[in-house]
Amino acid sequence: MTNGGSPANASGGGPIIPGNQNASWALIVPFKGGSGAKSRLRGSAGTVTIDPPLRRELALGFLRDTVAAAAAAASVGRIIIVSSDPGAVMSHPKIRMLEDQGLGLNAAVDAGIEFARSLDRAIPVAAITADLPCLTAADLDYALECAGHQPLTVVQDRNGTGTTMISALPGARVRPLFGYRSRDAHIAAAHHLSPIPHGSTLRADVDTVDDLAAAIRVGVGENTRAVLICSRFQSSQPARAGDGAFPRLSENLIVQRKSCPAF
Repeated sequence: MTNGGSPANASGGGPIIPGNQNASWALIVPFKGGSGAKSRLRGSAGTVTIDPPLRRELALGFLRDTVAAAAAAASVGRIIIVSSDPGAVMSHPKIRMLEDQGLGLNAAVDAGIEFARSLDRAIPVAAITADLPCLTAADLDYALECAGHQPLTVVQDRNGTGTTMISALPGARVRPLFGYRSRDAHIAAAHHLSPIPHGSTLRADVDTVDDLAAAIRVGVGENTRAVLICSRFQSSQPARAGDGAFPRLSENLIVQRKSCPAF
C-alpha cells in the first residue's frame, strides 16, 4: 500500500519474547473509507472511469475479503479493524472495532497495535493493508509463520517498493512507516524482509486500475466480485487464476449502474 499517513510513535517496548509458529496473532487492519477511499483508482484508462461511490464500494469489498481471509487463518486469534467508516463494521468472534481518529494511516496502525497490546501483551501483532481482495488464509498463515522467527518483519508488495504487512513479536518496539517507499523505510527501521514469494496473494494489493485488472486475473474474493458484477466490470462466471478472464478494464466500460445489493 502506498498511501501516506501521519507519523506515529513507536508502539511497545520491553524484552522481546521469541515467537513460535503456533502463536495466535493479533492482526490490525486500518481502513480509511469514506468518499476519498482508493483515490488512485479515480483515474481513467481508455474508457475506464471509476467514480467516488464505486471506489468506496470497491474499497469496502477489498476490506471484507481481506478480513474474511484473516478470520479463516488458523494463526490469527484477533482482528482489530481501525476505521471511522460505518461500512467497515463487521460481526465475527475474532473482530474488534477501533475508531480511527483521522490522523493518518500510520497513526491508525499504531493505535491498533497499542490497543491489541493493551488487551494481551503476550501475543505477537501484525498489521496488513485493507486492499488485498485476493488474499487467502494459507498465504497469510505462511507469512505469520515466517514472522514468528524475527522480532520485526515486513512483507513487500509485488512492486517491491511498498508494504502490505508488518509484524512485531511481544516486547518488540514497532513504528509503522507506511507511505512512499515504505518497504525500505521499514527495513531501515530494523524490520527483516520476509521471504514471501512474488505470487503470494499477501503481496497483491490494489491501488490502481492495473492492480485491479491483475487481481481479477488471479481471482478476487466474493465481496469484491459482487461489486464488480453489479458495476459491470466483470461477468458472473468465476475467474480462474491464469485463465486470462477479464484482463483489461478499458473495453467499453461505462460506469452507469443500479445500486449494488451487496451494499
